Amino acid sequence: MIFREQIEAAKRELKLQIFASDIDPDAVASAREALYPDTITADVSPERLARFFLREGRSYRISPELRSAVVFTVQDVLADPPFSRLDMVSCRNLLIYLSPDAQKRAISRFHFALRDGGVLLLGTSETVGSDNTHFEIISKSERIYCHVGHSLPSDIDFSLNAGVGARIPDRPKQIQAPSRQVAIAELCRRLVMEAYAPAAVLINEKLECLYSSGSVDRYLRLAPGFPTHDLLAMARVDMRPRLRAAIQRAANENTRVVVAGGLMNDKPDSPSFDIAVQPVMWDGTKLLLICFVDESKDSRKRVAPVPAGDVSRVAELELELQAVRKELEGAIRNLELSSEEQSAINEEALSVNEEFQSTNEELLASKEELQSLNEELTALNTQLHETLELQRTTSDDLQNVLFSTNVATLFLDTGLNIRFFTPATKLLFRVLPGDIGRPLAD
Repeated sequence: MIFREQIEAAKRELKLQIFASDIDPDAVASAREALYPDTITADVSPERLARFFLREGRSYRISPELRSAVVFTVQDVLADPPFSRLDMVSCRNLLIYLSPDAQKRAISRFHFALRDGGVLLLGTSETVGSDNTHFEIISKSERIYCHVGHSLPSDIDFSLNAGVGARIPDRPKQIQAPSRQVAIAELCRRLVMEAYAPAAVLINEKLECLYSSGSVDRYLRLAPGFPTHDLLAMARVDMRPRLRAAIQRAANENTRVVVAGGLMNDKPDSPSFDIAVQPVMWDGTKLLLICFVDESKDSRKRVAPVPAGDVSRVAELELELQAVRKELEGAIRNLELSSEEQSAINEEALSVNEEFQSTNEELLASKEELQSLNEELTALNTQLHETLELQRTTSDDLQNVLFSTNVATLFLDTGLNIRFFTPATKLLFRVLPGDIGRPLAD
């Protein structure tokens, strides 16, 4: 927001692009939502709230214009390739959690990522260390530094294991074996569930059955065709819309949902049952517990219908109308959920696009590194050619001097093998150009 305001105040046409990275995928996913509670009104001015935020219920969401300027990506600053040609790097309160060696590697990557004259912003308890050749102090109290000089490939280590062992390890947890009391409690719990608990199925977000308990065969059946764990495929046709709507509602609202499941069979006097869907979290995975709760005998007695001969046609139509109304509500709810799913798909497409941009930046950084290496190799090759040309010229000059003196001169190695001779030597020895390398005794 500050960048946008300053760009407009300066009346300049500048493109603002911010890369926001973190090693935690959950943190990046939360940041992509761009949703803030209404408590931000205490820190954000009304002018900025009106310009950069959209009101959504009791929350505020970042406007699409401002959101499009930020690319979120999962990145390990110690292991992944850094971005390049950046004007500013803000890395506050990260270095304090790293070992000294890891801090040096992080600073070297910031040096590589920043352009000449770029700004580095650190936390109040962090410094660039002894690296006085690459950073100059702008504000020591605010920990603001200016990048000077150009980066070379030797300044940064792109090894794949750069991030291994850099963080302070967590304290190992002690695993205790279950006691006899815990085992007895688990046995009691299992017996009670088998005797009194309703039929239940535990599924994942893909609607795949993970575990079942109780007489689930009264509500689910084996689907024809190849074996499958899909819950909706095993459910009765008349129960699928209600079951699907309950699952989607429970997953989206993260609350327990109970809907009428219908009758056990096609007979009018058959007992009815309800479908209860409960979202649960296990080991970081979102699961759904689906229970088929039979109607109690007492409630059936209280609402026991009168004999079939006394039921009027109006009562039957009311029951049918009520059933149709529930189906219509379920259909409307499914349409709303489909719209929400489409929005989620759009958000996912946006995040994928951001990941592509992040990958592109990393490839550009790698390309610049290769170009720098290629330039160094080209410079070394040029120096080598110059050295060879100088040696060749010196050798020719020495040879011309020896030939012009008309003095018979013979060069031998330590094994008395011929290395070189002047033309005047042919007057004393029968030597030919092909004799170079042969022993003088020959």
